[in-house]
This record gives sequence, structure tokens and C-alpha cells, in this order.
Amino acid sequence: MTTFEDQPVGGLRIAEIISQPAIIQHTPAGKAVVYLFVLQLEGSSLNSQDNRVAKLACGDFSLCTTARPYRVTLPVPGRRIVVAIPDVLLRRHLACPDDVVAVRMQGGRGMNLLLGNFIRSFWTCRKEAVDAMVAMRMSYTILDLIAAAYSTGCWKSARERTKRRIATRTGS
Repeated sequence: MTTFEDQPVGGLRIAEIISQPAIIQHTPAGKAVVYLFVLQLEGSSLNSQDNRVAKLACGDFSLCTTARPYRVTLPVPGRRIVVAIPDVLLRRHLACPDDVVAVRMQGGRGMNLLLGNFIRSFWTCRKEAVDAMVAMRMSYTILDLIAAAYSTGCWKSARERTKRRIATRTGS
């Protein structure tokens, strides 16, 4: 059984998803492209896209895009907060989001910890963001923190490891 509760926040949608073990496969349907920021709160998940796999534990996060196929494997019961971000809006804050899809960002320190804590805290008081101006400010804060977390470069070493694995497999 899966429970789902969501809330619009400016141009974003934020949701808490509580689920049992499952495998979710997404195939693009030609709709507007959205990026999904996934913050793992409980349990674990494997988020796969573009020949990369982000294994998320509590506090970790990753991005995926609805523009291409992706797969989420939930091996145990879990809880996640997912922020749906329109492509054009994310690109105003993060120039090349495709470079960081399915890259695990460890949530235990620095900007990553700040981002995770902010998203968690915002979720608990989301009903206070019903005013359009407050919601817009909160959405920009979320987007700025996502951009700041990815700008720290923590994902680059994971991307380089992925490139080496692909090169090893293909014999390049």
C-alpha cells in the first residue's frame, strides 16, 4: 500500500510518499518535462536513469527527469519527500540538471544536510505557505538550495566513477 499527500508550492509540487516494497518504471508520455527531487526519509531506494544508479539511504537525495525512462526500486518499506520541478524552472537555478540525474547526494553534511533539513522542515509547516507570495518565496528557496548543493561538486566524483564503469564495460 502506498500513501501520497501533496501540496503545490509556487511553481513546484511537493509530496510525501509512504510505500511498501515495489518497483516503479516510468516511460515518457510526451507531457511537460519535470524533474523529480527525491529525498529519502526512511528505508532505502535504488533510483536508475541514464545508465546510473543512485542508492539512497535515509537523508540522501537524487534527481530524475520525466523526459527519459527511469526506474525506482523500493526494496523495503520507505518514506520519501518528492519535489516536482518543471524543467524550465529548474534550469533557471541549475544550468545542466541532466548531468546530475541518478547521482546519489549524501545527506549527512554540508549543503546537502542543510537542503534535506530545510525540505523536511518545510514539509511539516507546508500549510502555512498557502499565501501565493510565501509559496513563491519558499519555492525559490528550495530551488536555490538544490542548486547550491549540486554546485559544491560532491556529485562529480560519482559521475567520474560512472564514466569509468561504462568505459570498462565497453572496453574504451
